[in-house]
Amino acid sequence: MGMHRVVTGSSLFLAMMLAGLAAASGPVHLKRVAVVDPAYGLDAHFFLIPADWTMESQISYNPAPSLSLNSVVHIHDRPGLTGVLMLGGESAYAWGSGPVWDMFVNGGAGNGMYQGRRVLAPLSPEEYLRQICLPTFQRLYPGFRLIEVRPDPQTVALYQLSQRALGLQTAMAGAGVRMEYQAVAFKGSDRRGGQPVEMEGTLLLTYGYASGDGVNTSCTWGLTALRLYYAGQGRLVSTLPLLRSIVRNGRINPRWYIRMQNHRLQVWQIARDAQAEVGRMLERMNESVRDRDRIYAGFSEYIRGTSVYQNPENGNYYELENGYNKVWFGSGGDVIYTDNDNYSPNTDPRFNNQSWAEGRPSR
Repeated sequence: MGMHRVVTGSSLFLAMMLAGLAAASGPVHLKRVAVVDPAYGLDAHFFLIPADWTMESQISYNPAPSLSLNSVVHIHDRPGLTGVLMLGGESAYAWGSGPVWDMFVNGGAGNGMYQGRRVLAPLSPEEYLRQICLPTFQRLYPGFRLIEVRPDPQTVALYQLSQRALGLQTAMAGAGVRMEYQAVAFKGSDRRGGQPVEMEGTLLLTYGYASGDGVNTSCTWGLTALRLYYAGQGRLVSTLPLLRSIVRNGRINPRWYIRMQNHRLQVWQIARDAQAEVGRMLERMNESVRDRDRIYAGFSEYIRGTSVYQNPENGNYYELENGYNKVWFGSGGDVIYTDNDNYSPNTDPRFNNQSWAEGRPSR
């Protein structure tokens, strides 16, 4: 006899990931949580997480005029044995050469700061991981031990594709800024309550090189994204689809993004037509979500254990757990997945109060 499950409401794609973790046959409950930006009093990001999990988060900014954004999001189960740590940022550091930079680097001007950024020579991703991130990990996870670090070209390629979709690389090149991206993947370990914990993650840095006056050259650089996934010994591989899905299916609040960016543009004294570009950029962001999801689908090793399906009713893409033969999307927002090829919720009296369309694999 075939097995099928129903997920209600907006929990859809993430609940499917949780199915592999649930021993019982009932629906899995997820809750929506918000990352609040206290500077603007608005929700900045939204995530869907298991109902009995918790989240801690913080958003801060570098001093003016840079106002570079820094964020910390930690989502985990109550025992703290399974979870994901997300660090996000922008170009928090600055470095350069020439007479202007001599004042900051050698003369002590700016007290170690340049236009709201800390003066620091660019580090490689591995150097950044060991010098900047490792102390943070060890504060959060006192038993943390770094085991392995290796280059991560997949993360770089994925990020470059997203930047091209938004037109940001072209815009920066037009402003005379050459962008570079570097990433590493790493593995670590910890102990919680006497239990061993496996950890692995990725770290992406962005570098922007400019030489506006032909005399002084500069580099603004910093952390773009860090993801640290962890679970009890022997469970990380099976739990990674859930943890990665939590990250990738997070959403930005457009209202917050527009308000934050417009405020920063005013501080930066950028022209009004540049402020209008924020709205156009946001439109491109929304338009590129589907392309981004298709890009994710191509990295099968990176998202092992999941497939991307399209809802034929609205065209949206959702990440679902492998192991079920069919996925059905309901007109009321519900989702059913089943391993019974002959099952259809349209003929099931429990669920035929709405119409159902079979999801299409995105390949």
